[in-house]
Amino acid sequence: MSDGTVAGTIQLAEGLAPTDLATTGTSVYFTGQDANGREPWVTDGTVSGTHVVADLSPGSTSSD
Repeated sequence: MSDGTVAGTIQLAEGLAPTDLATTGTSVYFTGQDANGREPWVTDGTVSGTHVVADLSPGSTSSD
């Protein structure tokens, strides 16, 4: 998340390599890579509001 300055930039999650971003209202949905493979994630711009939506393909197999 960034307001365009170094001081206003924070890391919301680590190692997700987000792709396929889409916005809805104040949320951003994206594909993220974690231990469960590539799954849908959402963020509201806060650390606590950044989480996997669902593990659509359980285990290490990606849902892509």
